Amino acid sequence: MKHAFELSVALIFSVFVATAQPSATPLTPRQLTDSLEVLMERNDIPGIMLTIVKDDSTIFSGGLGVKDKDTNSVVDGTTLFRLGSITKSFVALGVLRLVEEGKFTLEDEVKILVPEIDFENSFEPDYPVRVKHLLSHTAGFDDMHLNEVYNTSDTVVYPLGKVLTQHKKTLKVRWQPGTRYAYSNPGWTVAGYLIEKYAEQPYDQFVAETVLSPIGMKTSNFKSVPEGQAYSKGYDGTGKEVPFLPIYHRPAGAFNSNANDMARFLSFWIRRGRVDSVQVFASKVLDLMERPVYTIANQAGLQVGYGLGNYTFDTQLPVSFHGHDGGIDGFSSSYGYNSQYGIGFAISNNAGKGMGDLVNLVKQFLVQDISVARPVAQALDVETMKQYEGYYLFKASRNQIFAFIDRIFSTCEVTIDNDTLYLKQFMKDRFPVVPVTNSNGEGYLFAGLKDYVPSHVFVPTDTGEPVLATAVVGNYLDRVKYSSVVTKRVLLVVSLVLLASSCFATLVWLIFAIRKSLPWQEFFRRMAPSLVVVGLVMVSTGLLGTINKLSEAGEPTLNGWLIYLGGWIILFSAFLSTRFGIMNFKLGEKKAFSVYYILLAFSCVIVTLFLYDAGWMGLKVWEY
Repeated sequence: MKHAFELSVALIFSVFVATAQPSATPLTPRQLTDSLEVLMERNDIPGIMLTIVKDDSTIFSGGLGVKDKDTNSVVDGTTLFRLGSITKSFVALGVLRLVEEGKFTLEDEVKILVPEIDFENSFEPDYPVRVKHLLSHTAGFDDMHLNEVYNTSDTVVYPLGKVLTQHKKTLKVRWQPGTRYAYSNPGWTVAGYLIEKYAEQPYDQFVAETVLSPIGMKTSNFKSVPEGQAYSKGYDGTGKEVPFLPIYHRPAGAFNSNANDMARFLSFWIRRGRVDSVQVFASKVLDLMERPVYTIANQAGLQVGYGLGNYTFDTQLPVSFHGHDGGIDGFSSSYGYNSQYGIGFAISNNAGKGMGDLVNLVKQFLVQDISVARPVAQALDVETMKQYEGYYLFKASRNQIFAFIDRIFSTCEVTIDNDTLYLKQFMKDRFPVVPVTNSNGEGYLFAGLKDYVPSHVFVPTDTGEPVLATAVVGNYLDRVKYSSVVTKRVLLVVSLVLLASSCFATLVWLIFAIRKSLPWQEFFRRMAPSLVVVGLVMVSTGLLGTINKLSEAGEPTLNGWLIYLGGWIILFSAFLSTRFGIMNFKLGEKKAFSVYYILLAFSCVIVTLFLYDAGWMGLKVWEY
């Protein structure tokens, strides 16, 4: 649920067997697995599923560690892991199979194909949501609300139509479809429903028959409840077992697989749709899935991003990997490959953490013998690029309920200094980017000093205000007035500092009241601003508790009530503070105290307005 504007991928961890400490890139499969075990111990990861393909040959397919801490049973090539969003790659293949069969096209309008699915698009009829937008996260839909992640009801599997009806609030198009990327799981449920309608069978059955079976993925499945002993258990950050809960948006994340099956899947990609002697999918279908062309940044020349259930990542490695990541309670997963070099990997761990270290280590192992020149920097056209200087604000929030955070803190300043273009993110050092091409005048591509491919693009728009996009999936920034963002930021920070001071002041006033040097009635009047802090603590506590227990978000739990009641306490306290502040002024209280209290009242109002604008005031999470 977070949005981080980052230039580069995480720092790479590598280890030497002799020291069992990260120090150098492993050179052999044995050194790789030994190094991974060091990282597993460091991150308290019980077990991992692992497949490594190099030179189009599987050099490792199995596991490390245990799948069940109670029995110490080990992970092997048949152990099933929950792969979360990797499901999307298979659903996309299912949709494209129907496209091959002529049932519909990627350009067809979703509203026409499935008119029974109700979603809001104020940009119609000029900018409808098309099938390609569902598979590329460019429809503009919100992501899952907190109460629509896990299905804990008696009904194990909800029909997809019921899921989309029950949770249709997320199906609201927030900007012109096909312009920017924002990860949206509900869009994939629409895609799954599309499969069911035009294949005339459940989406998982169709995908199993037309994708899994031809590839030879014999035990992979979309089951919502584990059957048999082949599944790994999942664990949370504290090491506690996580229950295997079914999810509502099954086409977005219900896939289960193992190392042996994923080895065949990687081979399928590397051999361009060919399995053994059979061409299961045409090579052009895989090309289409891999090609990120669905945002204005991609159309301007940026070649890193999300295609159709498959995205291209890594700008600071000699080769880019295609693939997908996945996360679900208790598990974190990733697969990636590069067909040109015949390399690939699939990895999943049953602790839901530490994937950055593991994946970066595996990638370094795969690319260690590959040498590729970085793009040649061009001279900066200073006069042209001056029009792109300014302050940019992130405008493609994944979750609308958290968009207010992006509107204040997700910023980037663009400046030119000594004929060099610099980017500076909020509270970070500025860094240079160099021009590598201008994409025939449609956009201006830039790369960081360590990049092998362009990682940033400036796109001129019809509105006159340019867009800055980066290789990190989902970063789309509009240029805005510096004062508009900084004013909000300063107001919020100062207000929070003042409210924090009110807590200390309230303690002092309480001492005075106990000593009878301050009337109790006056004490209760003065403490009103500190109640806003109480409300904020309640909302924050409830939110963290809800995120940690998403399985309970659909019911009015203690965490949900903390969010709801905390919001109303903030509103009520802001009203009282404002009223008492005016009273203090009229009663001629001491000037210093009156000014301080007026500032506290003003801070209460500012915080209340921020929360109201964000949709958090009186929010019933279980109904959101």
